[in-house]
Formats: sequence, C-alpha cells, structure tokens
Amino acid sequence: MTESAPATIDLTPPLGPIGQRWGATTMQAGFTVLPNALIRRQHELRLSPIEFNVIVHLLMHWWFADAMPFPSTERISSAIGVSERTVARNFKSLERKGLLRRVPRRSEANHRETNLYDLSLLVAAIGLQAEALLPEREAKKRMAATREVQPPS
Repeated sequence: MTESAPATIDLTPPLGPIGQRWGATTMQAGFTVLPNALIRRQHELRLSPIEFNVIVHLLMHWWFADAMPFPSTERISSAIGVSERTVARNFKSLERKGLLRRVPRRSEANHRETNLYDLSLLVAAIGLQAEALLPEREAKKRMAATREVQPPS
C-alpha cells in the first residue's frame, strides 16, 4: 500500500474579469484605477501627453482619499523617461490649469521633502467631464436596449 502526498489547497483568490484579462502575476504587481472621463476627455482637460502621464503616476501613488500622494519628481521622471525638470514644468502647468495644488513639506529638521499633491481640483474637473459623458453613455444604453428588443427580420 502506497501513501499519497497530502492534497494541497489553492488559496489563490479567483480572478475576476480584470484579472482574467491581465493575469494573476500582473494583478499581484498592482494596478491603478483611472476614470474613463480622464482618459476620454484629456483633450477637454487640456492635458498634454506628458501631463496625462504625470497624473497617472500621481494616481498610482494615491492610495487613500484623505491622504495626498507625494512621489518625487525623480521617481516620476525615471518611470516615464523624461528629465526631472520636465516633470517639474508639467507640475507647474497642471497648477496653472487649476488641476492640482502642490503642498510643500518639511521634515522635523526643516529639510525639504517631496511635495504633497492635492488632487481635489483634478477630481472636480474630471467630475464635470464625467457629467458631460453621461448623456452619450445613456444614449448608447438606450440604443443597445432597442436592438435587443427588436425581433429579427
């Protein structure tokens, strides 16, 4: 009589629709939620491609609604392949456009630390863009519902 190895239990949670598209490894490495209004209305928000990319990186570091992100310009510049100066210029541009506010930080020893980035202005601007998308979305839903109820000809 041979003994069999004990059965192993797979404790990996099942992949949802997003995980099924991207795979478990990619999901375990992390992901960032982006509102469709930000993606679809970047022209209306007057975002350059680099500004959009900077915003994506800020959102990647924004984990809690009540805690402002604080990535360094060095970290962002390294990730997107531009100079720190380019990232800094884009932060200034985003501030001038009324989409974010930089909040300087200092350590207890009064040394400069990375800025905090207040994204409440961006959230408000994206909210307005989302409102502009809703009628189009509702029209598409009505059209799809109409197609579903019509008998085949």
